[in-house]
Amino acid sequence: MYQRSHRGARAHIATISFDNPQLSSHPSTTPESQECCRDIKVLGRKELRLLLSWRGKLRRFLAKKLKDESGEKAEEEEGEEEEMDRRLAEMKAEEVAELRRICLCL
Repeated sequence: MYQRSHRGARAHIATISFDNPQLSSHPSTTPESQECCRDIKVLGRKELRLLLSWRGKLRRFLAKKLKDESGEKAEEEEGEEEEMDRRLAEMKAEEVAELRRICLCL
């Protein structure tokens, strides 16, 4: 279940499980935060603050990761566009050369 707000998620979720190995091995994922994720309903204010802080760090980590991935894709697309432009220029040059040969023969 995906919730943008931590308040909405807390009302419906009792535990948080880690299905992404990058999140469970992230430096901010401490044994204490993992223990807090096992039973959210019984947490006190201190533990909830810990989880909110942990959640913020992971969100920033994932946002940065997505930004980096989208930047790499943009660079790949630029490279593909440059390659297509180069091929188009070569084809035009070949066509012009062919037209010149035809005109010289006449």
